Amino acid sequence: MNRQQRRAQQKANKAKGINNPQAHQYFQQGIQFAQAGNMNGAYLSFDKARKEDPKNPDYHAATGQISLRLAPQKDAFLNAFHAFYAAHKLRPREEAYMINMAAACKGLRLTGFYEDVKAGIIACLNQSRINAQSLIAPWFDTITCDPELKILINPDDVDVEGLKKIASDSFIIKGLWRMMTNAPEMEVWLKTLRRYALDYALENEAADEMTALISAIGAHCFLNEYVFSENEEENKAYEAIRSKLADGVGGKANLVAAYAMYNPLLTLAQSDEIEEQYKKGPLSALVKQQISTPKEEQRIKETIPAIGNIENETSKDVRAMYEQNPYPRWDSIASTTKPTRLKDMKYLVAGCGTGLPVAAAAQTFPATKITGIDMSLTSMAYAKRKAQSMGLNNVEFKQIDILNLAELDERFDFIECGGVLHHMKDPMAGWAALKSVLAPGGRMFIALYGKRARKDIFAGQDLVKEMGLGSSLEDIRAFREKLFSLPEDHPAKPVLKQLDFYSTSNLRDLCFHIQERSYDLHEIKEALDELGLVCMGLVPALPGITDLYKRTYPDDPAMKNLDHWIELEDKRPDIAIGMYKFFCAAQGEEDVHNPSVEELKAINLVSA
Repeated sequence: MNRQQRRAQQKANKAKGINNPQAHQYFQQGIQFAQAGNMNGAYLSFDKARKEDPKNPDYHAATGQISLRLAPQKDAFLNAFHAFYAAHKLRPREEAYMINMAAACKGLRLTGFYEDVKAGIIACLNQSRINAQSLIAPWFDTITCDPELKILINPDDVDVEGLKKIASDSFIIKGLWRMMTNAPEMEVWLKTLRRYALDYALENEAADEMTALISAIGAHCFLNEYVFSENEEENKAYEAIRSKLADGVGGKANLVAAYAMYNPLLTLAQSDEIEEQYKKGPLSALVKQQISTPKEEQRIKETIPAIGNIENETSKDVRAMYEQNPYPRWDSIASTTKPTRLKDMKYLVAGCGTGLPVAAAAQTFPATKITGIDMSLTSMAYAKRKAQSMGLNNVEFKQIDILNLAELDERFDFIECGGVLHHMKDPMAGWAALKSVLAPGGRMFIALYGKRARKDIFAGQDLVKEMGLGSSLEDIRAFREKLFSLPEDHPAKPVLKQLDFYSTSNLRDLCFHIQERSYDLHEIKEALDELGLVCMGLVPALPGITDLYKRTYPDDPAMKNLDHWIELEDKRPDIAIGMYKFFCAAQGEEDVHNPSVEELKAINLVSA
């Protein structure tokens, strides 16, 4: 190539936005490898591209995406985080990079300290739209590995000066506000902090440099619904605080915050006075969380219409369980899925709980009316409040039993029902009710508990029965203390690794549920046949399993053959982590023209 040709090529590259032709060539090679299913080759090519042109965020992001697809290979999640953080530094306003950092954190455990991981976690914690809970494991690992922070987490070395250092550390404080505990050692640390903070508040009632920490612990305990056990000394100190607050709440910010570490502020007779006194200042966020917001949810309950009567006895019992607390609590949601304007689609979330799937659907389809139904008004009030706070105007909530869906007098193009049918006395009757309101050519997305992934949970449920426990907070705490004391080889011990173990409502749902059954893929296949439904694609837990399936069964790109999945599961038991998730349609209607479903297919949101 002569000089003139080189200049022409450079000009053409510049017009295409190509600043580094060599890096661009590596990038194109990576795309080709990925399309061919060679993820290791794609990773090496994308990694070369970002090293050749480190100022191009797209090359870093592509490396991160491929790293996630290589999971559970060693360091896949760490490599993904490094790559996404590099992209974030170059383009800090791009929300997708933070969403992907949070996604990488779901599988990330650290044995060393990484400055970029800490900085990336801080960036995510500062962004209210990012789901912070996925950050919890590397957040705590960072604290334990950070040379400046690790000296603060030894329960045997806690003192006032250490508490003040923690109170001034935004990494710790923001994490406590936005995430629930997920490990025994973290719980031990937090319970120790809580005990020392309680004593401190009794001696230092007014707001000071410790208020931030006491409030953060109170907020954290509210999130987990006070699942931590308490000893007799704490109970006495707690009663002393209650007595002092009964004499007046003014000038007692630390006492108010300390009370919140053991019980919601709304349970105090003086809650209205506290709300008025502390709605501004260092307790404003705590007051909003524990007084103003729950009051708002109580008002919202009155605005949710009830359709029909809940007459099934099991339905009544299940509803009563879910009325105790909003379940599941969630922080925020952001998605990399591009919003799609489908005006005529009718979308139902059956068993919407606190509305996370409703919010996700409403963001993805802003022109579509999303209907959320549930039996629990407590959960739906939470859901409606969250939807309002997010400015989601395309949602509606109705209280109705799935068995009574016909009373809606409506057909839906897409029905989402995750984690619900397996809690019904007759799941097949519930599933049939869903099918009865499915529009011609419509699709359902179903999630059912999987037997293979829940052996430890079954052992935990058996232990609950052996102990003769109900589902009260006291019984849940007793179960947790028993589980902590079990030998490591006890079949229920792995329940400690479940995030749900660290929240009252989540653990109640996990091990104390009054009605539950689980499935294997054979049973799901039989159920589909019996109901006149056909699988339209199973959604595996990890992206790497998708790649494995398509390599193993190239004749089934939609991944809908359950016999193939049954065969593959023997080699990869991690196909489902907790639940099998899949799309289905009415037999004989797989190819019936449904305009909304056709549009969903076109943007790859449902299987072809």
